Amino acid sequence: MTHQDIDHIGGLPEILRARGGKIEVLAHEEDKPYIEGDKPLIKMNRERLAQMMESLPKPQRQQLERIFSAPPSGKVNRILRDGEQLPLQGGIEVIHTPGHTPGHLSLFVKKARFLIAGDELRVEKGELVGPSERATPDMEKANASLRKLTGYPIDYVLCYHGGLYGPNASEKIAELSATPSGP
Repeated sequence: MTHQDIDHIGGLPEILRARGGKIEVLAHEEDKPYIEGDKPLIKMNRERLAQMMESLPKPQRQQLERIFSAPPSGKVNRILRDGEQLPLQGGIEVIHTPGHTPGHLSLFVKKARFLIAGDELRVEKGELVGPSERATPDMEKANASLRKLTGYPIDYVLCYHGGLYGPNASEKIAELSATPSGP
């Protein structure tokens, strides 16, 4: 799990159920208690939920109330740490990129020069952009995480919001990190 947001963990219970629980769930220790349901999701507090719901029709409000009264969760079997090397696809480096959530992770597939950015980066209208201020509680940390990514030879980036960006993603990441967004 790259992070705890509901649009990223929402399918976890169904995946675990479909595989009889025989899936190893990996996440950063700072997002583990949220993914496991021990703590309420950071961005889905009552105030934010009320704001989201006030403009929705009653059936959609009721559906959201059901979802958030018992958010999806699943057991994290293994903690991932910054710099850890996963022996998959010729080597995947775990990069702790906090800001969007405290335990947000990005994954660098070395052999393919490919970054799975989670929500650290986004693609809007075909352009790579930095973290969303609206969805990122700690922009200072998110911008530091963006600067951290400049040290990687990245050709392509997969962003969970917006899709694929490349080639030459490293150049755009360097450009974005030189002019960070946020406060």
